[in-house]
This record gives sequence, structure tokens and C-alpha cells, in this order.
Amino acid sequence: MPPPVDKESQKKMIGELLKSADRYIKSAQWTKALEEVDKALAIEQNNMYSMAYKDRIVISLNEEKKKAEGEKVKKLSEDLNT
Repeated sequence: MPPPVDKESQKKMIGELLKSADRYIKSAQWTKALEEVDKALAIEQNNMYSMAYKDRIVISLNEEKKKAEGEKVKKLSEDLNT
């Protein structure tokens, strides 16, 4: 999708994409949220709000991954002790 031509249209579209990303974030749908943010970044590569959203999503994904790995280790440890 080519970016809108005028700045005002770009700002509006980025705002809508970030609102959509925020809804996905609130329901922990990280991949979908990241897709919306990437669309916003395709419109304006250095948009600070979009970059902040992306950082937030990546951090949350990493935390979720660490938590899942920790739970897996705990379960394996429990299985070995039983």
C-alpha cells in the first residue's frame, strides 16, 4: 500500500494504525500489533510514536518468551523430581 501523499493524511493513517496496534497490545496479540506498527513505519519510517510502539511490543514479546521458557524449565524440574 503506497503511503498517502500529504502529511495530514499520513498522520491520520498512522494514528489509526497505532490505535489498532494498541487494541492488539491490550489483548496480547503481539504479532498483529507488530504488523500494524510496521504498516505505520512504512508510511513514515522515523515516526517516534511508531518506533516507541515497536519497542514496547518487542519488549513484551521477549518478556513473554522468557516467562514461557522459565515455566518450561520449572515443569521439567518438577517432572524430574517426581
